[in-house]
Amino acid sequence: MGGSLINSAAGTAGWLRRGSLWTAVAGLAVLASGGVALAGTATSTTTTAQIEACYLPGSNPSALKVLHKAGSTCPKGDQTLVWNTTGPRGKRGPQGVQGPDGLSTGVSAGNLNHVPIDGGPNDPITVMTGPAVPTSGVYYVSGSLTIEVAQSDFVGCSFSPGASEPTSEEIGPATATQFESMSLNGEISLNAGQSPSITCIDANSNPTTQTGEGDLNAVLINNSTVGPGTPTLRHEPNSPLKIKRL
Repeated sequence: MGGSLINSAAGTAGWLRRGSLWTAVAGLAVLASGGVALAGTATSTTTTAQIEACYLPGSNPSALKVLHKAGSTCPKGDQTLVWNTTGPRGKRGPQGVQGPDGLSTGVSAGNLNHVPIDGGPNDPITVMTGPAVPTSGVYYVSGSLTIEVAQSDFVGCSFSPGASEPTSEEIGPATATQFESMSLNGEISLNAGQSPSITCIDANSNPTTQTGEGDLNAVLINNSTVGPGTPTLRHEPNSPLKIKRL
């Protein structure tokens, strides 16, 4: 240990013994068996790694003089005390308890690919699939699609699998080939590891009809279980996707 101290205008003979200062700092340190009362201050505009001070053994209490000036040494007969301004880093504390689940569990996806919807009314085509859900339950699902609809064609789309209520939407017939927006929302049941998706059909098997950009979001709204473990949901068979206006 050792080192220089904070610069100050105080000299080596600057013993700090004024009554107000002595009263303020006397309780800060009691060193050795006889006790050494802190009678100086290490406060300065310069920060050092260590503080060095002098005290005269044999007096009780012994006035403690902080060496402020670089290169200062203790007077003859005094002993030197040195301590660090910052102690060693402590041990890492124990791991905290696991916090509660977040407010929502769900997945989301976006799509910029063009997917033809040209299979006709009896051949549903999956146009977008989201990530697998982490938890079994009922999910509220919302989605949007930009669809290029060929002239005179119809398009119908729905969520899958396991829709617990009708989620299909339709657009058309188009008076000319044009872009249309479709929004879907509803509830579907999913087991952990399953992925929500959007499937679509068209009326005329027209290769011009296709999806463009879109998004898909699913948020868990019910994951009630009976007993331990993850529930396994029984999916009701989806009703065939149909275009009602045909």
